[in-house]
Amino acid sequence: MMYMERADNDQPQLLRDNWEKWTNAYLSNLKNNPKHQLNMQNSKDKKKAYDEIVEKLLTITKQHCAFCDNSPLGNRKVKPTIEHFKPKSKDKYPELAYKWDNLFPCCSYCQEKNDDFEEKLLKPDIKGYDFYNYFEFDNNKMEIIPSTLLNILESDKERAQITIDIYKLNGKEEDKDNLLKDVRIARAREFTLYINTKNPNKDDFAFRFMFY
Repeated sequence: MMYMERADNDQPQLLRDNWEKWTNAYLSNLKNNPKHQLNMQNSKDKKKAYDEIVEKLLTITKQHCAFCDNSPLGNRKVKPTIEHFKPKSKDKYPELAYKWDNLFPCCSYCQEKNDDFEEKLLKPDIKGYDFYNYFEFDNNKMEIIPSTLLNILESDKERAQITIDIYKLNGKEEDKDNLLKDVRIARAREFTLYINTKNPNKDDFAFRFMFY
C-alpha cells in the first residue's frame, strides 16, 4: 500500500458540483428502503462522473490498486473498481458515499473487503503515510508483514496487521499455491520480471514495495 498523494483540486468538477445532491438522494433512498443499493452510474451525469473519478484516481496511483498495489488497473488484466474506504452501507457511513477523499482505485480482489472497517485501518492518502513506517516485505515468503524495526510503535504494528487482515494483502488461505490466484506467486513473477529488466521504472511494475 504505497502513499497516494491526493490533492483537493484533483476532484473531478462534476463530482465537486453534485456530491452533496447525490448523497442526499442516496440517504433519502435508504430511509425509504433500508435495502437500497447504491448505484453510482444510474444516470448520464453519474456515469460520466464515475468514469472521471476512475480516470483521475488511476492517474494519481499510476494505474495501481491503492491497497495491494497490483497493476495495471484499467485494462483487461486487472479490473478497476471504486473502493469506499469507509463503507457506504446504511449502518456504516452512507454520508460518505460520494465524498472525494473516501474514494480509492481498487482491484476487484481488494474490493472483497466489503463492509469490513476499523478506525485503525491505514489510509494511504493521509499526509505523512509511508509504507515503510508500518510494513516491511519478506522477500523469502513474498509477504507483507508489520515492520520489525525497533523504533516502530506497537500501536503502528497493530494498525499494519489490521490493514493486512482486512484487505487480505497476502491473499486468502484457500488460494495458497494456486498459480492463478496466490498473490505470493504473482509477486514472485513480478519480482523476477523486474530484476531481469534493464533500467526498470518501478511505476511500471505491480507491488512496488518489493523494489525499495
